Amino acid sequence: MYACRPQVDPTILLHDDPRAWVELLGWGCIEVFTSAARPVGVKDLDGLVKYSTTRSGVFAGLLRGVEFFGKYAAEWGGLTRGRIYLGARTPFPHLPVAAERDEPVILASPAIALLPPDSKRLWQKRAYVLLRLLSEVPVRNLRLHLSQRLPEEWRFQGLGYVEVANARCGGRRCILWAEWLYWIEQGRMPHIDLRLGKFAERTERDKLLTSLAKDLKKYWINVKKPAASCWQLQRAEVANNTGGVP
Repeated sequence: MYACRPQVDPTILLHDDPRAWVELLGWGCIEVFTSAARPVGVKDLDGLVKYSTTRSGVFAGLLRGVEFFGKYAAEWGGLTRGRIYLGARTPFPHLPVAAERDEPVILASPAIALLPPDSKRLWQKRAYVLLRLLSEVPVRNLRLHLSQRLPEEWRFQGLGYVEVANARCGGRRCILWAEWLYWIEQGRMPHIDLRLGKFAERTERDKLLTSLAKDLKKYWINVKKPAASCWQLQRAEVANNTGGVP
């Protein structure tokens, strides 16, 4: 049995930046993942990242023989069994409440893209507006499909990611829309970029988030107890801002 101790949650599998994989997964996990994916033709880190980010809906199935350790072990283990936390993970700061937007409600982050082929019913419940743009789920190159098909009126033109997160969609903060837009446009997960000091700003207002990056990085490094993990804190925050629906 393979084993590894990842220093990041499973959404790294959607993060198209090999350097982030090295820094947060480490070569031990990368070698384990590469060995697990060798039957589908993966030979090195670049191939691993490419396969994972373009075939995200089937990649987790390759990890079923891997044993995970550390504070992220429970979530990685859950992913291999077809479960993952679908709430927001990025600590977008609060701004004064903006006007209600016409964009439809989304109740899942891009993490839903990591779920297996039998997850269509969950897509229908949590991200139906995006499912309508796809021929099937999981789909190859999901990010590319959405980039090409996402209507202009759903792109929050002229707003930064922080402003998108604070807009109101169906009475809730549009924080999940902000995460989807960041992933679609940048190819990386916003909370991971923030952790590494690489958050891509869309407008000046996004500096409100990037200015917090150093303190947040210190928090992520120093936190020791799983009960106080950033993932759980974000889960609580999202529940508070969505009426209990992550």
